[in-house]
Amino acid sequence: MKMNRVALVTGSGRGIGRATAIALAIDGYNVIVNYKSDKKSAEEVVHIIEGLGQKSFAIQADLSKSDQIEKMFTELGKKISGIDVLVNNAGFDFAKMFEDYSLEEMRYVMDVVLFAKIATTKLALPYLLKSSNRPCIVNIASRMGREKTIPTISAYGPASAGVIKFTQCCALE
Repeated sequence: MKMNRVALVTGSGRGIGRATAIALAIDGYNVIVNYKSDKKSAEEVVHIIEGLGQKSFAIQADLSKSDQIEKMFTELGKKISGIDVLVNNAGFDFAKMFEDYSLEEMRYVMDVVLFAKIATTKLALPYLLKSSNRPCIVNIASRMGREKTIPTISAYGPASAGVIKFTQCCALE
């Protein structure tokens, strides 16, 4: 599929990702809609984007799993040659007190909020470098990764702080 000015938005089937994908389409981007499990919502976003005159398709990947991120980029490579904008939006939190989290739940939050952004950025780099425009990466983080702290963010807060530092490191490089 030939697409000019391409954006990949993770977690774009709903919420902030959905709004971002639609805003990019309004701004003239063709948008790849990533979703974890709600195919119907992702296809609704694709339909809205196509109604705005842009090209779009949905691609499923559970970003908490490295093999699914790799598979997503293998599939993308069959459909596109480059990406102009990567929006690392996908995120999740169980919103529990620290003592109530299992280790697996904490790892899941860290994987979705932080490691998925790292892995997606790493695997998107070859596509971003093929852009004839000025490619950019937008990492969505939370103010909870900064100085603000509240109960129930003992996994999400540190992961979000990691996103902020990862973004600073990438910007410097």
